Amino acid sequence: MTSTTTAAIFLFLASGIVCLAKPAAYEGLADAVYQPLKLRAKRDSTLCPERYGRFPHPTQCDAYVECEDGVPEQKLCPDGLLFDPTKRYTYPCVYPIDANCDGRPNRRKFTEK
Repeated sequence: MTSTTTAAIFLFLASGIVCLAKPAAYEGLADAVYQPLKLRAKRDSTLCPERYGRFPHPTQCDAYVECEDGVPEQKLCPDGLLFDPTKRYTYPCVYPIDANCDGRPNRRKFTEK
């Protein structure tokens, strides 16, 4: 579809005229719009031992990896809170007294404002 054709369709729609388009003209358009982000994300079995869930960051106690369909996304707990891997279905960040950071001693540095 050329820019002239596109502009004409938008002009007709803005004026209240209903336009009918052939369904074949838009075939695959939804796939092109909604799927590119998922296609670029790669599964990583080293960070995601299971396809879904939250898992401890390898070295940092206030960070964790959230896996969705095997695709890892690193997340960080708010200032002063640490990740608790036992919190499977509730908010995973807890006060330091309630967290076990064995093997993950690192935390981000706080900067005072």
